[in-house]
Amino acid sequence: MPKLNCFVELCKYQKEGFCSARSIDVANFTALTSDETTCATYVPIQVSSEKSTHHAIEEISINCDATYCLHNNNQL
Repeated sequence: MPKLNCFVELCKYQKEGFCSARSIDVANFTALTSDETTCATYVPIQVSSEKSTHHAIEEISINCDATYCLHNNNQL
């Protein structure tokens, strides 16, 4: 699996434009559009020194609760 792009500057897991979390959860099972979904893994940083020291990783587990999403395959 390729690295996952992330441009949420104030997320603890965003590192150099990529996600450094080991797994992410896509939330809002009733979402009908991508704008209605959210990243439930998002953790806001309080200070710049709290930014993740992890590197972007190649394999990220993605759990998706968006029932109507074309890419949702049994919440994966």
